[in-house]
Amino acid sequence: HGLVIAGTEAGKTSSLGKGWVTGLGKHHNRIVTAKGPDIAVACHRYLTQVLKHHVVCIDPYRLMEPHGIESDDYNPCDVLVTLADKRSADIFDKAREIALVLIPEERSVGRQFISNVLIYLAIEQSETEQVVCNLAYLNRLMSSGTEDVIEVFRQMSIMPDYDGAVSRAGKKFLSQFENNPKSAQNFFTETQEALAIFEPVTPIGQSCQQSTFRAEDLKSPDKNMTIFIVLPPEKSGLNDAFAGLCLNSLCTIAIEADRFYPQVSIIADEFENLSLAPLPIIERVLKIGRSRGVRLFPFIQDAKSLRARYGELSSMFWTQAAFILAMNVRTVEEAEEYSKRAGQRAIVTDSANVSEGAEEFGISVKEEAIPLIRADEILRMPKFTALLLKEQNPPLMLDLIHYKMVDPWVHQIDDVLGAPPEGPFPIKFKL
Repeated sequence: HGLVIAGTEAGKTSSLGKGWVTGLGKHHNRIVTAKGPDIAVACHRYLTQVLKHHVVCIDPYRLMEPHGIESDDYNPCDVLVTLADKRSADIFDKAREIALVLIPEERSVGRQFISNVLIYLAIEQSETEQVVCNLAYLNRLMSSGTEDVIEVFRQMSIMPDYDGAVSRAGKKFLSQFENNPKSAQNFFTETQEALAIFEPVTPIGQSCQQSTFRAEDLKSPDKNMTIFIVLPPEKSGLNDAFAGLCLNSLCTIAIEADRFYPQVSIIADEFENLSLAPLPIIERVLKIGRSRGVRLFPFIQDAKSLRARYGELSSMFWTQAAFILAMNVRTVEEAEEYSKRAGQRAIVTDSANVSEGAEEFGISVKEEAIPLIRADEILRMPKFTALLLKEQNPPLMLDLIHYKMVDPWVHQIDDVLGAPPEGPFPIKFKL
């Protein structure tokens, strides 16, 4: 794994992101999150025509279509129908994960409602082949009023599947609505708010009902695949739950395939903003991802925002990273942290002491530790310069190079028509 920390306009997309997407090679699959269509459009020709990858663009807002590239839809609940077909008990864990991404608060009845109703809908779709196990359908159900929801509880209460677990959940919710309507209304409102972005007439609501590709191909030995999650940057914050669900579901498929090849690299820009809460799968990715051929490369704005989102788990991003790349460091606190992580070296100093009136003098020798790189040096790094901390090696200061100055990247990555012009990029070398 790796960790890239860079503020806005630090040059990470032009010097790192695009080059990594194209440079991983043919037999290495990718999941890439992107602000807007730029990186997906720029790399599409090389990935499809040269590497022969099946390129998927999960693109609810159809940002790829003006560039002549097909947009794809993805239903993160598809896995539940597959598990319902097999009557696998794993469906309970997967439904809870989906609900946890939508409602991260602890002890949430709304979260229990979403997970249990999704299990019921997955069984229904498995048996009837009607497209009902998706969040747009669940949004429509919640918007229809309490009578339709109560009817679902009644249907759940007579369902014998999973040794009566679905039936017991239906009876419990039915009892809450009948005996404690005020409490029921509270979780009803909580659930409606969590599902608001999946309104069926919205781009996300329309895009999350059915998948236009097989996500399982991400780990198929004979498949070469790149998946882009493309969302407009101006809607950042509004669509975090959808981005988080997609990434969590895809990472789960890659981890649970339980095979090393093909390797999957996750290049996740704005990683800390891709969800409302910690993604449940990320801890497993960090702990066992390398043994399953899954590597995570999150791009974050600063360390503080990662801690705010992931809490105690955030330390794992540092301990599991083979490298840390920091650029455009703006705060003393962050610079001091990198200085400490870079380590120290020992120096020996001597000093002479002469006493007043004495004919002799003494020499004292002292060993002390000093930082390999000081915090003030990190703060004064020129723009488009990065600090590299790689495992136990001494820190390195790197100059960032625009992909247009690198052969073969300059021939692999296309210009994007209509993209905002880049700011000045001080090219220092040509490769």
